Amino acid sequence: CNALNIPRGGMHAFRHGHVSQMRMAGVPDDIVKRSVGHSNLKITSIYSHYSPEFQREIAEKLATKMRSGLTEGFGDSLAAGDK
Repeated sequence: CNALNIPRGGMHAFRHGHVSQMRMAGVPDDIVKRSVGHSNLKITSIYSHYSPEFQREIAEKLATKMRSGLTEGFGDSLAAGDK
């Protein structure tokens, strides 16, 4: 970390990053929740932080679907990594 000028973080920061990466990869929420030991999805959502690039990608997918009139099942296609 020192050689790369990466700030050190604790286990709590690691858990936030782990949850965020799993959710951006399309891992189902209930699996993410169980993997980190949360009792409900509200807690898991608090741990989720999305990169600007991921947010932009989601906005572009939504715009494409809306332009083509294919918004049905939008959440399913995102989780499956549909592009």
